[in-house]
Amino acid sequence: MNTEPHGGEHQRMPVDADMGDLLSSALDDGKAYFAAQADYYKLQASGQVGKAAGSLASLLIVSVLAMLVVLCASVALALWLGMLVSSMALGFLIVAGVYLLALLLFLVAGGGALRKSITLKVINSLYHGQN
Repeated sequence: MNTEPHGGEHQRMPVDADMGDLLSSALDDGKAYFAAQADYYKLQASGQVGKAAGSLASLLIVSVLAMLVVLCASVALALWLGMLVSSMALGFLIVAGVYLLALLLFLVAGGGALRKSITLKVINSLYHGQN
């Protein structure tokens, strides 16, 4: 009984040719896989960099606006204090002294903790996609 689907003799290609085709096909599939993986990681990295850049731009805008508010409030406070003590220069000096004291307290008490917190947020944003 003939079990061939077409009823004829089955022609076999040489084993070396089959193995060569198989290896060539596997190599092509492997190259395509690694190229796709590289594209995926590039896309993922681009997304993370984009998120980080967006967060940085937002932080920069908020920081500049906050500095402008603080600057205007500081000038107003210095002028008001200057009128109270009858010396504009002394009013500005008092406000500058308050900021210097605040800076010293910050450096002594919380500068390192803030730096660590910001560093951790940046690392989490880049590697884990967290904001």
